[in-house]
Amino acid sequence: MTYHPRDKSSKRDLPSIINTPPQKLNALFIPEPLLLFGERGTHSDPKHGLSLFGPCFLPDQRGPSPTVIRLGIIGDRDSLDMCKSWITRCIGFINGKDKRPRLFPPFPGFEKTFRCRIEISREWEELLTPKQIDAIINYPAFQQRVNSAVKMFTNALMNLSEKTPQPDVVICALPKLILRPCGIERREEKGIQLSREEKELRKEIRTHLSVGQQTLIPFDEDFLAVLLDSEGTGEFYRRLKIGAMEYTLPIQIAKIPTFVGSDNTQDDATRAWNFCVALYYKAGGYPWRPIDIEPGTCYIGITFYKDKKKNLRTSLAQVFTYTGESLVIRGSKLDWDESKDKTPHLTEKDANTLLSDAIKLYTNQMRTPPRRLVVHKSSRYWDDELSGFNRASENIGLVDYVAFGSHGIRLFRLGIHSPLRGTIARLQSGNYLLYTKGYVPFLGCYPGPRIPRPIEILEHHGPSSNETICKEIFLLTKMNWNTADFSCALPITLDFSDRVGEVMVELSDEVSPRPEFKWYM
Repeated sequence: MTYHPRDKSSKRDLPSIINTPPQKLNALFIPEPLLLFGERGTHSDPKHGLSLFGPCFLPDQRGPSPTVIRLGIIGDRDSLDMCKSWITRCIGFINGKDKRPRLFPPFPGFEKTFRCRIEISREWEELLTPKQIDAIINYPAFQQRVNSAVKMFTNALMNLSEKTPQPDVVICALPKLILRPCGIERREEKGIQLSREEKELRKEIRTHLSVGQQTLIPFDEDFLAVLLDSEGTGEFYRRLKIGAMEYTLPIQIAKIPTFVGSDNTQDDATRAWNFCVALYYKAGGYPWRPIDIEPGTCYIGITFYKDKKKNLRTSLAQVFTYTGESLVIRGSKLDWDESKDKTPHLTEKDANTLLSDAIKLYTNQMRTPPRRLVVHKSSRYWDDELSGFNRASENIGLVDYVAFGSHGIRLFRLGIHSPLRGTIARLQSGNYLLYTKGYVPFLGCYPGPRIPRPIEILEHHGPSSNETICKEIFLLTKMNWNTADFSCALPITLDFSDRVGEVMVELSDEVSPRPEFKWYM
């Protein structure tokens, strides 16, 4: 395997770069990790494993759990009816695509797939009236509309929480009329592209906000709210997640295209797979579990996120157990001088506190402390961080520290296909490129829209072999229960850090966030 160094020269020096002899890399291939399903069945693909064996269950259980899911629904008449029709479709068989049937297999039906029955009832429905929706969209200020929309849904959640029995999961079927007024629908969709002037305005405003500067540019409040939140669901989504935590009802937020499809959505079977895997997990089930992980191993991902003012940063730890449970813990706030490094780093004290709290959370959940600890971090380790982490983990026998990053290097494979998923290239000691996305022999293709980019291990400190560390990373890319895809680009320890951080932003310091991963999906 070969690669060329990145071109750091000017364009007129380009011919000399092209003529530079390629540098040889040491590469190896990690076979696709297997997942555990029902009846101890194993498979590398979540969809085929569930179709063949059903969801996994522990040895002391007689079968998968839960066996019944009581489903609540909140929506206006149109979205509620469409949601119920979609649920009815998901109960039955849904055809996949004839082209590439392994990548787009049929959905066998919820009960056949999960050995579990869905119950829907008018007792668990909350109908949002036209009067309620009109009141929201007629508010002149954007913030008023968001506040009112969140309140409308949380009031409905409160009503459902008082039912006996209460639903296990609630589908929030968003009415079409509130999407644009509340900033839920993306502005940059087909037919409503931002103009060049609007994009330049957005860039200038973001620059001002990034340094804490108030802008003097005249703007409409509604336009700015949608302009800056081009990722879509934004504040409404985050605050509704917080409301669900308050009433201890897991929710699944969905717009009408999820139920009926559109030109921009996935095919029906793929939508059913993703929708139902997340639904089953939020109801308390485990669709699949990892295998080949030593019992007693605890994986912890360390990342950072910004508060609403975009300047203070807070640390975040995602804890993943060897049994497949995923937990979240919020760390301390810190002021960070970006002249030191663009990526924030922990003080020795904060590193000790964050990792100690994460180990305590694991111990409480598993009723025993970890025997081995693997820490994934989204940047290099500084000496103070390692010192703090070492103090927190001094009673644990085996500890590995792995730092992730990217230098933008890509590899090329002879032929027409992208590099194999599972390819590892060694750049230097402790520094590796991992193709967590790439050509998958079982699927017969690369399941992605663009040229795959490898993730990079910047450094590794610890006793485990680099091959072991890489094998575990590949396995952890298959543990995201928000999708039934073959794999994700990042391990679960880091994969959801941005979305978890966005929800954490809405929680005040006085409120303890719920640790279970399902509240942030």
